[in-house]
Amino acid sequence: MSSARVLWINLETFAHTTEDTEKVLKAFSFLLPEGLEKLVSKEKVLGHYHNEIIIYKVKITHKKNIEEYLSSLSERMNENDKKLLFELFDKRLDDSGILYLRFDKQEAFLGRLKLSEGEDVIRIRIKFSSYPLSRELIQESCLSYGLMKK
Repeated sequence: MSSARVLWINLETFAHTTEDTEKVLKAFSFLLPEGLEKLVSKEKVLGHYHNEIIIYKVKITHKKNIEEYLSSLSERMNENDKKLLFELFDKRLDDSGILYLRFDKQEAFLGRLKLSEGEDVIRIRIKFSSYPLSRELIQESCLSYGLMKK
């Protein structure tokens, strides 16, 4: 049986005008392994009420960086979140093979990873590929990376 492979990983978070951008960047950087901070880009946009928002983004595409990132992420995730992700897997994976994770930005600032359903989050999208596209293969890959636990 073949496995699903990861094509890319996108990380993104927002810094609103009411937030300290240094603190937001610190929280965002916490989700990156050492050395990938240099990949962070930022984009300034205007919000609905013409308030400035800074979007911090990273796209990881190199196989070595993807492997390192997933290893780092799984090592730092707690067991409860891994079990929760397993339980919510069908809700977190779309039909194109993208797994959606959301981590609490305040917790990341404090040096902890915590899955969140809130709005003040760091979003991670992980694009999987398999032929044919199989939810089962993607789930097995997530289990083998250590992102989930039964």
